[in-house]
Amino acid sequence: MTEDTPESRRYKRILEIAHEVEAQLLSAYLTEQRVPHIIQSYHDSAYGSLFQSQMAAWGYLEAPEEYESLVMQVYADITAGATFEQERSHEDADAPEHDESDR
Repeated sequence: MTEDTPESRRYKRILEIAHEVEAQLLSAYLTEQRVPHIIQSYHDSAYGSLFQSQMAAWGYLEAPEEYESLVMQVYADITAGATFEQERSHEDADAPEHDESDR
């Protein structure tokens, strides 16, 4: 009989992570929820960031298959928040500036 520990579970590549900040947020949440996971960057120290800049993603996440839907939902929430913040910053940049004399 095999023991059900994080070390004995089979990990599956679940998603590609676009940015390092997303990886940090995702890892923090999954760690807090005690979800076993591995996040791996495509960065190769032998070549610096030469090849990483040509990759479509920053890295990837692996976890046991039973956590796939949770991981995907958390990542969707993180990236939706980032999209909202980007849209908001663009709206702020496009908005006309007001000074105190306009009031």
